[in-house]
Amino acid sequence: MALGSSYAAGPGGSVLTDAPCGRSKDNYPNKVAELLGMRLVDVTCSGATTEDILHRAQPNAASAPQIEAITADTTLITVTIGGNNIAYIPRVMAQSCLTAGPFEPGGHCNPHPSPRPPDSAYAELNQSLDNMLVEIEQRAPKARVVFVDYPPLAQHGDEPCSEMPLTREQLALTLDVLDNVTEAISEAATEAGAHLVRASHAGRGHGVCTADPWLYGWEAPAPYHERPAGKVAIAHLVAELVERNE
Repeated sequence: MALGSSYAAGPGGSVLTDAPCGRSKDNYPNKVAELLGMRLVDVTCSGATTEDILHRAQPNAASAPQIEAITADTTLITVTIGGNNIAYIPRVMAQSCLTAGPFEPGGHCNPHPSPRPPDSAYAELNQSLDNMLVEIEQRAPKARVVFVDYPPLAQHGDEPCSEMPLTREQLALTLDVLDNVTEAISEAATEAGAHLVRASHAGRGHGVCTADPWLYGWEAPAPYHERPAGKVAIAHLVAELVERNE
């Protein structure tokens, strides 16, 4: 079972299994299922927040909250969520649009970045993640839950590049936001006894401006989301964790 937003749905793949959700056949949950020989139920959806997992059918995309797909006999659940609660990637995309314009000719984008999140936003995120993981455990008490956090666009001290049209200040804010999201995910996973795949750590050295990026830059088909190499790498991290804990 796969829950989550775009970093789980894998937009930009060559074969989409759900166009409104930007869900691709080559996303990391599909690759994990292949590696482990498991049947996958994938309800990931680009743009999702914890609210779309727990309480509502995601507007213009889904017919039910993602959590409704979980059954009592579910054995493995992967989840990547939280960034959209505080506009992590939408903020970066809007900043890039403001600086460089749309990422493809004739395209459109939002040139109005969200402001810096207040500290209260991270506290609310942590509580939302706690609530989500409690509900998952109640619905599937025998399932292993694997939370996968976000691979970084860059590292502190890195300079922006043409593939990431941000100012130094914007990049610093982006990395601060990711640090706080990563901390909220880690705390929630620890409290719930869920496993955690730290793509935030494994992805160091694979940022947008490196020689071996896991993520696209400000470019088609999926700005600031996983390249095929990133999807493969994350899938192997998940599969190795699961196999170690069998």
